[in-house]
Amino acid sequence: MEDSTGEFPEPLEAPQGAPNVLLVMGDDIGYGHMSGFGGPADTPVFDRLATQGLRFTNFHTTAVCAASRAALLTGRNAHSVGMGAIPEGSIGFPGYNAVIPRSAATVLEILRQNGYGTALVGKSHGTPMHEITAAGPFDRWPGGLGAEYFYGFHGPGVSQWYPPLWENTTPVRAPRTPEEGYHLEADMADKTIAFIQRQKSIHPNKPWIVYYAPSAHKPPVGVPREWITKYRGRFDDGYDQLRDRILARQQQLGIVPADTKLQPRPAALPAWEELSDTDNRSGPAGWRCSALRWSTPTTRSAASSTRSRRPASSTTPWSSTSPATTAPRPRVACTAS
Repeated sequence: MEDSTGEFPEPLEAPQGAPNVLLVMGDDIGYGHMSGFGGPADTPVFDRLATQGLRFTNFHTTAVCAASRAALLTGRNAHSVGMGAIPEGSIGFPGYNAVIPRSAATVLEILRQNGYGTALVGKSHGTPMHEITAAGPFDRWPGGLGAEYFYGFHGPGVSQWYPPLWENTTPVRAPRTPEEGYHLEADMADKTIAFIQRQKSIHPNKPWIVYYAPSAHKPPVGVPREWITKYRGRFDDGYDQLRDRILARQQQLGIVPADTKLQPRPAALPAWEELSDTDNRSGPAGWRCSALRWSTPTTRSAASSTRSRRPASSTTPWSSTSPATTAPRPRVACTAS
């Protein structure tokens, strides 16, 4: 011992100056949905980020939510990682078994092994259905795919007022009721901020990545009632005029060539002027819900707060660890009023 020097294994450390990463995955939105890309949804925080950074214009989509997530997280074609469809529709053939192989690490796992704190908040749709149990196996849950912290849900879409939530591998109840002001996206933002606060208070020099996956834009669309009226009248002239406006804004932003022409409307889709009065009333109501889903403060809170070195304090109490229960139908979804 007198001639020996003790030495502990060095902890993983990210490269000096490694950035924090907030990776937001939109669900069921299109290239021309947000205002930063010419769309009708007012997204001032995303617009500001786009103005200060880069807009990527070579856009590809799998048109399936779980496949898009698998492709984004692994950087590979969705079929090559078993996610050619959604886990609920998986079949026992290559490319469609919903089993992401160990040979295809996610960006969360890669950064975790390079000194990052990692979290997945919101929708997780990459676990085989038969493995979503409180007893595991958990190796293809978010924690097994690189997320040191997980708060959210499995499956394609849930109620924003009565979500079946998990915290890591434990089923939990929402911390409040809708009558007490609960909405899933505000809860997600609070949990994201709390994760970042823990990271910075304990490991101030350790960078973090949060994969933030809201889902209120996917059916069942869940929008607080007070936000629905903010878009009233904006879509009353119909989808034909809306398409023209979006293209004009995209040309003005320079994200499509100036001579871009719209695809002809499919023959099976009537012109707006040919629709009934009922359709003309109900269509804009649904679009209001879809548009304002990406412009509510609950959606922006994580993005705006994480830009600060000292995020605002979380106002969400810790959830109960008692099992989630089957809940009644949501109080408000989307109406044609």
